[in-house]
Amino acid sequence: MEEFLFFKAGKKHFKIDTDAILYIHAEKRYVTFVTASKCYPAQISIGFIEKLLPSKLFCRVHRSYIISLKHTDEFDNELVYIGNKKIPIAERYKNVLKASIIVINSNRGPIKLDNGDVDKMLIDLNS
Repeated sequence: MEEFLFFKAGKKHFKIDTDAILYIHAEKRYVTFVTASKCYPAQISIGFIEKLLPSKLFCRVHRSYIISLKHTDEFDNELVYIGNKKIPIAERYKNVLKASIIVINSNRGPIKLDNGDVDKMLIDLNS
């Protein structure tokens, strides 16, 4: 796996860690690598980038988007949420996304706990 990529802009080369990539957005002949602090535009196809990045860490969810699974906060049947960004999931990529992750089913969402609640829940589960 490539731990970093270099982008050429003019005469300079810029390094980006693949761990820092939140998502990649394609528009016409360009893709933009989006991190928390910068965007890196490059003239390259999203298909080439898809083959370059490790499938355990990145997933194509739309013809115009590749997401970082590490930075994905949540998703439903239509959208992936990475921070404040909502990324559409195309019908043809839903099964690709679901095959890329392990899902633990729950009837309830996350529960906000206070300090002593974790010990109490563990006792309840072991009873």
